[in-house]
Parts: sequence; structure tokens; C-alpha cells
Amino acid sequence: MKKTILFIAIAIIATQSFSQTDNSWRLGVHFSAIGNSSNFSGGSSDANALFSHQDYVSPSLGVTWRYFYNSHWSLQSGLALGSLGFQFSMAKDYSLLNNGSQNVVNSAGFGTAQIPLTVLYDFKPNCKNARLFVGAGVAVLTKTNSSLQTVNTQTNNEASVSSNVLYLNQTVNSGNSTSLTGQFMFGVERTLKCGGMIQLGFVFNKGTSDIASTTVNYNVNNTAYSHTFTNRGDYFGLTLGYYFKEHHKKANLNN
Repeated sequence: MKKTILFIAIAIIATQSFSQTDNSWRLGVHFSAIGNSSNFSGGSSDANALFSHQDYVSPSLGVTWRYFYNSHWSLQSGLALGSLGFQFSMAKDYSLLNNGSQNVVNSAGFGTAQIPLTVLYDFKPNCKNARLFVGAGVAVLTKTNSSLQTVNTQTNNEASVSSNVLYLNQTVNSGNSTSLTGQFMFGVERTLKCGGMIQLGFVFNKGTSDIASTTVNYNVNNTAYSHTFTNRGDYFGLTLGYYFKEHHKKANLNN
């Protein structure tokens, strides 16, 4: 709660600072593809060679509001909906006639809503009206669903039985929580002849506290393994955005 209040206070101060000038603003939409990482935190530190821990890959869709202070500085906020989670896989014997069945994958996610507050700096545009940008800020990350879920992956074929790979399952604990994260962006954007603006960039998000955990279990050669991983909301991804035609803020004639 304190983090949310602090975020709102920062947003109000920043908006009031920018609203004292005669500038412009845009609305936009963003689509991102992100890889969410998690960290080992408990259980057995020894893993079987067949077991693999991977980033959880998912899409994110958002609506963006951006206020341009001048030709270089702008403030951006909005709402992005997506999911974070955990993913593991187990290698198994497979047929050369079906290479796609080499790995058993176990993936579990939970929905999230994120409200960022990012300060962006645009460099000087080139002859094609394209320019580089960098940005940094904070974001409030909230889970849209909370649950205790167990995902089971059975390997019921002759190849898996011969290698004694019996199962791969995980139990995810993602209770209600709201956390403050740091965010960094960089990329390129270009103003189009129609008045809109397209943006392509990379985004990095760094969490400040654990928001979910999972315990993954599997069995290889009659030996049981159990590992615990935690998720802080860390991710890195590619984002594609489109801003609609800009709207100019009228000057205050009383100043």
C-alpha cells in the first residue's frame, strides 16, 4: 500500500510539473513479447541432467499515455496486461521421425496488470525523422488472479518408461500482492506522414520483492528431485508501439 501511495504521489508531482508548459500529448497502444526469469531458492541444489529451467515467455498488451515536455523529454504512463510465471522441461528419448517430442514442457503462469511511470529522452531525429530514445522509471505491478495451482505433466509413452522419467509437476503459489518495480527502455521511434508515431524498442523490468513461488518435482531413474523457485517480476523483452496523432495543450493566457 505504501508503495502504491508513493507511486501516485510521484505521478501527481511529475504531471503538475509538465502541465505548466505549452506542449503536446499522445495516446498509443503497445504489444510486447517478454521473457520472465525466476531464481532457485530452495530444495535440492543438485538437478538431473535431463531437467532444464527456462524463462517464461508471454505476450503483453497495453494502452499508453505520453506527455511531451519538449522535443527531447516526455513522461509516459498507462496500463499493460500480461502474465508472468515459471517454465521447466525434461529431455526424454524420442523418435527420429518426430523430433518435436524430444522435451516434456511444464509451464504455469498468473495474470498481471502493470502501471508504469517512465521518463523518456529522445535524441535528435535523422533525415528520415527517426530518432533513438532511452527511458527509465518505476511501475506498480499487481497480480490480476491469485491461486494455488498444480500443473502435472505425464510422460506416458514407451520411451519415457524405459528411461524411468515418470512425471514433471509444479505447484505455484501466487497470492495477492502489489509491488514496485524499476523499468528501463531503449530503442528507436519514427514520426509518420499521417501524424502517428511508431516505436520499436527493448524493455527491462526489475522487481524489488518476491511475488510468487513454485515447487517443481520430477523423477529420473527412481530418484525423486524437488526444487523451489521464486519470481520477482524480472523480465526482458521486445516492445512494438503505435502512438496516434498528437494533441497540443493550449497555452495558459493568464501566465
